[in-house]
Amino acid sequence: MTMHKFHPLSMPFPFGGGWLEIGERHYKTLRRSNWLSGVVIEWLGLMLQYELGRCDTSWLYTSTYFWQFADRPCGKSTNPYSYGKNVLDYNHVVVPINKDGHWSLAVIENIKSPGEKVPYCCTIWHADSYGLHTDIDLPLRTYLRSQVLRESSWILETDADTWAASIPCRTIQVLF
Repeated sequence: MTMHKFHPLSMPFPFGGGWLEIGERHYKTLRRSNWLSGVVIEWLGLMLQYELGRCDTSWLYTSTYFWQFADRPCGKSTNPYSYGKNVLDYNHVVVPINKDGHWSLAVIENIKSPGEKVPYCCTIWHADSYGLHTDIDLPLRTYLRSQVLRESSWILETDADTWAASIPCRTIQVLF
C-alpha cells in the first residue's frame, strides 16, 4: 500500500476564534480497523456548520458530554451544554454520540405543523455502523421531555408532566 503525503486540514471555530486542525495521527484513525477520533468528528461537525452557513433550522449539538450526563434524572444536567438553546425551535438537531469508544450519530427531527409551538411528533434517526448503541432512545426522549418542560411555560403546570410524557416519538435505527 502506498502512503500518500498528508496535508493537515484546518477548520475555523465559529465562535471565539482559533482553528481545529486534523494532523497525520488523526488521519490514521480513518483507517478501516480504527475508531474515529473525537478530533475528526468535531472537525466534521465544524465543517458542517460552516458549510450550512449556520442554518437557522438545524443545530449541531457540539458537546460529546451529552452522553456522560443524559441518563441522569430528567436530563437536567445536559441543559448547560445546550447553550441556552431551545431544541424545539429547530427542525433538526444533530447529536454526535461517543459511547464506550464508539461513535454514532442521532438526528432529532422536530417537524411542527404550521402555527404550532412544539412538534406533535418527533423522529429520532440513529446512524450506527455496528448497531452497538441500541440504548440511545431513553436518554434522548428524557432530554426532549426536559426541554419541553423547561421551555413550554404556556402549558399549565398541572398538565405539563402528562403532556410531555405523551409526546409521540419514534426511533429509527439506520445501519451503514
